[in-house]
Amino acid sequence: MKELSRIPLNKISAPENPDRFKMEHDGIMELAQSMQKLGLIQPIVVRKKGERYEVEAGHRRLTAARSLNWSSIDAIIEDEKKEEDLHLIRAHENLIRENLNPVEEGKLVYKLVYEDGRGVEATSKLLCKSTAWVESRMDILRWPDEVTDKLRVGKITLAVAKELVKIKDKQTRLEYTNAASDYGASATVVRQWIEDTQIKNYLEQGEVASAVGQATAADMGTTRLTCGICGEYHDIDKLRHVWIDPECMVAIQELSYEIRKQLSIEPKS
Repeated sequence: MKELSRIPLNKISAPENPDRFKMEHDGIMELAQSMQKLGLIQPIVVRKKGERYEVEAGHRRLTAARSLNWSSIDAIIEDEKKEEDLHLIRAHENLIRENLNPVEEGKLVYKLVYEDGRGVEATSKLLCKSTAWVESRMDILRWPDEVTDKLRVGKITLAVAKELVKIKDKQTRLEYTNAASDYGASATVVRQWIEDTQIKNYLEQGEVASAVGQATAADMGTTRLTCGICGEYHDIDKLRHVWIDPECMVAIQELSYEIRKQLSIEPKS
């Protein structure tokens, strides 16, 4: 039977295996200000552990209460539960009330699917999420550390991370991950970086092959891409990539269209 009590903060411990990697200081301060003004709207949930209590839901509220120097806090004392039931309580608490990052969500979902043996379909129903969402979050845990580290601290978005993990070369992936983090690149920009690198590598391979006497011209000519200005297809070894602002690109395309129109050359779609 659940019991609501007022428990001293010095008797409450943080979760042994928290789903959240790190709490943002600004977020805790905002929560603390709200609690100072409105009080604790929702009690935390704890379980008895020896002479102490361990938080099962409400870790951020507990942290905010400590920052306010509260001596005690309202808490619901849960009955003894199986570990998988505790995972589910934390999952609902964190996914509904807390702003978890995708890596933390992946860790939480993994516990429900594998450690508790619920499976993907049952977990998706419990969390009111699609099976695709559950699987995609678990996929994140298999991504390279250099990508998930930036994703976890909010330096890159999930969309950007999805593009970065497509890069197979570790050093190239690390360089682009750092660049995306430093300059705030969007997924579209990162995708363009990857395409540029692929073309550069393709051309370099062709130059090396030519240097050792291999006939590569015919092979290279079989790959054709659309020119962003004229709209026509060209052999990949004839195209060149340049860094250009999107607005400038549009202006050049419009100018090219008008010139071709005046010359009665119909632009290709």
